[in-house]
Formats: sequence, C-alpha cells, structure tokens
Amino acid sequence: MEQRGTKVLKHGAWHVRYYADGKQKSKRLCDGDLSEKRAEIEFRKFMAPINEPGHVETPEMTVVKFWDEVYEKFLTNEAGSKHSTVVGYQW
Repeated sequence: MEQRGTKVLKHGAWHVRYYADGKQKSKRLCDGDLSEKRAEIEFRKFMAPINEPGHVETPEMTVVKFWDEVYEKFLTNEAGSKHSTVVGYQW
C-alpha cells in the first residue's frame, strides 16, 4: 500500500511523517535552512523505499531482545564480568 507521507518544517529542520506498523513515525530529513524544493527531493528519496512493493518495516528492538542479543554477550565476552555478576543480572 503506497503512502504519501508528509513533509513538515519543525524545530529548525525538515521532517517526514509517515505510518509504519500502525504507528505514526517521524524522521529528520535535513536542516531547515535548505529550500523547500531541496527538502522535497530528500522527502521523495526517503519515501521511495518505503513505498517499494514488498517493503517490510524492521521490528524495533525490545529490551528483552537487546539483553539476549547484545548485552548478555557483552557482559560475558567483552566486559569479562564474573559468572556471579552475570547470574545476578539475570534475575
């Protein structure tokens, strides 16, 4: 389903607003001192892949997923934490 999105000038920068997974998203496109014409070019570049057939939004990382995939590995490998520390963090 193609969506149009909206280009807005807020807080000194051009932003795009669009919907993904039923939620409104906002992304900064470029500085507000650029012309509206230039912002429109950036807007179209941003929206093109979103409107591509078969485009699927990547799911956001949950706290649990972050723990399992990133932080726990960091604790055991890179930080060199003791086993008792890691076990204590696991509840």
